[in-house]
Amino acid sequence: EKGSVDLIFLCELLEHLDYTSTDQTQVLAQALSIIKPNGYIFVSVPYEDRIPSPGHKTNFTRDMLRLLLESSGATSVIDLDEMRYMYGLENHFIFLMIK
Repeated sequence: EKGSVDLIFLCELLEHLDYTSTDQTQVLAQALSIIKPNGYIFVSVPYEDRIPSPGHKTNFTRDMLRLLLESSGATSVIDLDEMRYMYGLENHFIFLMIK
């Protein structure tokens, strides 16, 4: 239901879709549509090419991911770089989107 969820985790998903494709933008739009105002979307993708996989269609840089998330319509996009090390996710970019 639209506007009914406080938090969504989009982890290890966006890299499996072509960069700025309709699929990538629709995933973000759908997530934004179902979170509550001031809700959060936690996004994690592999750090550039450190986790190569035949299934990955996008090798994100920090700037690519930030641009994609900022263009989604979120009110705010926050880089959670410090969390990478706190939780052993050094091979990932982690961002928080706020509706």
